[in-house]
Amino acid sequence: MISLKLSDISDQDAYWFVFFSRLLVLIALFVLISAVMSRFVIAKGESVPYTLFFSFPGEKPALGDYVRVQVFSPILSNEPSLLTKQITCDSGQSIVLTGGVFECDGQPLCSFVTKTRDGRPLQPWLAAGEIPEGLAFIMGSHERSFDSRYLGLVEKKDMTVIRALF
Repeated sequence: MISLKLSDISDQDAYWFVFFSRLLVLIALFVLISAVMSRFVIAKGESVPYTLFFSFPGEKPALGDYVRVQVFSPILSNEPSLLTKQITCDSGQSIVLTGGVFECDGQPLCSFVTKTRDGRPLQPWLAAGEIPEGLAFIMGSHERSFDSRYLGLVEKKDMTVIRALF
């Protein structure tokens, strides 16, 4: 049987043991902090009333949830845009555009604008009927928010649920 006493360890060996132990702890902390920090979402703009969110990848989006979703619209950009919105009308519910107002199950949601801030024309999505499974109508709370009023229904599989921190 081999026995090792503390006195058998050289100062240099102790130094390297402490060094690599601390390095391992720092690497573990970096990985942990990176994993947590990557789940924070900062909402820019006036689309939603909150600024800081925490994401829950893999959670199934539901009515009332705030979500992040990547969409493409030439009105926004030539590149895909990442939007922060709220699900305001969900699969199985009825969405219609009546008299300039979007309604979900007969309840008014919002109106729409016909021009962007820089004067380009905007066409509302022509809503009519029950929202199919896997799709949702998403909105920002600002009257000029670019959302399902212009994009149409968005696939829920492309959404990441986020919860407001403040």
